[in-house]
Amino acid sequence: MVRGAVVCCLLAVLSGVTAATAQEPSAPQPVSPAQLKAAIDKLGDLDYVTRTAASRTVRRVPGAQVVPALLQAVAEHTDGYVRYRALVLLTGFNDPRARDAMRVSLASPNDRLRTVAYSFLEHNPDPALLPDLLAALDKELAEFVRPALVRALAALGTDPRVQQALIKEAGRGHDFFRSAVIEALGDYKAQYAPSRSSMGRCRKMRRSRWARSGTNAGWKRCQHSSRARRGRGSRRSPLPSACLA
Repeated sequence: MVRGAVVCCLLAVLSGVTAATAQEPSAPQPVSPAQLKAAIDKLGDLDYVTRTAASRTVRRVPGAQVVPALLQAVAEHTDGYVRYRALVLLTGFNDPRARDAMRVSLASPNDRLRTVAYSFLEHNPDPALLPDLLAALDKELAEFVRPALVRALAALGTDPRVQQALIKEAGRGHDFFRSAVIEALGDYKAQYAPSRSSMGRCRKMRRSRWARSGTNAGWKRCQHSSRARRGRGSRRSPLPSACLA
């Protein structure tokens, strides 16, 4: 009986796979301009089934037809959620024009658009945009956007400017933002990142009275103490220079 139940389960799974395969077209499916526009408009529909079906329709349209329509939706559509979904779908067509749309979206007031743009740049790093990313690090405070920005920077971790910026961010700000930096440094195996003990001492230094006053006297004392410990054989790592930043 048990064997029969197992066989029935396997048949059910295989039939489901066969049905899913049959539903997926073997080639892109052109649609009329009106149908494509209607599908894009429904990307922001409140009904899950409706907007999912619309996304499926858009994904199956040939790139030559759908990419211009998605670019127009990202730039001009009145529904911010539709612009977001259009930008997400645009990343699936491997069109070089998508990079320009991402560059423009970096300055968008729409949090979702910025998140998609930063995520795209993480997987498609562009050193030419590094100054823009570093500038955004000083002003991007959106809870779900900043981690994507940090990961976009971590993807360019061979640049000394990125290394200095991320080391600085790992020791300051809210715990949620710091954890995102630490996670990105770990995922990208950042050998330049300081040890946990040195970052802990860095945070203590930031909280101290002489650090808040903006003077370097405490920093010099800390450096002297660190050198003295290393001279006595201590294994504690030195504090990162970004602690003063």
